[in-house]
Amino acid sequence: MRAAQKFVDYIDANKEAALVEMYRHKVPASIKLAQALLESTAGQSRLARKTNNHFGIKARLSSNARQKVNAKRYDELRDEDFLFIDPAIGVFNFHDDHSYDRFEAYRSVSDSYARHTQLLTRPCTPGHTGCYSWIWQEFPVGQDHDITEAARIFQRASGIAPQEFFHGQTTVPYYAACAAGLKMAGYATSKTYHQKIWYLIDTYELWRLDLALLKGMEG
Repeated sequence: MRAAQKFVDYIDANKEAALVEMYRHKVPASIKLAQALLESTAGQSRLARKTNNHFGIKARLSSNARQKVNAKRYDELRDEDFLFIDPAIGVFNFHDDHSYDRFEAYRSVSDSYARHTQLLTRPCTPGHTGCYSWIWQEFPVGQDHDITEAARIFQRASGIAPQEFFHGQTTVPYYAACAAGLKMAGYATSKTYHQKIWYLIDTYELWRLDLALLKGMEG
């Protein structure tokens, strides 16, 4: 019960930032909040508390850093060897895949939300790993969608057949389709990431935020 209350409190504190991003860029607030809940443990993870990074966005290796990594000179890596993108203000050393990993740091949670939107909407070629911008056009808010065609396009990269995403069900609510799209395009390594996102959206009825904003925009 205590964990559930933390999730509810997190949603209340950050739903406005999620709705702003949805209004500006069409990424559903439900998806953004569910991802943040999952990846930051409702804002309680060490990374989230230290950096306001609620989506685990890593800083990129510079060419100099890549040379050090290739030579396995990990102890020579410094913060300045890593690249971050505005609105990030710096990097933070946090062990994830490697002890030298750096993550972007932000002034505020809303900046983290904005940076996450940049990642999800950057121009890219659909069908390629790391390309997410197609999802928001392919699976618009408020409708059920068949994920079969998209899943087949990504199947070689994802290794997941259309019917394997949701236990044989291929026509699903828009937010489940969006979650599947993220998984298709390689957003997360967890085999059940998309199912966890769907579960959080259903459990906390985050879809209500999307529909309310959509209704307001249409009105």
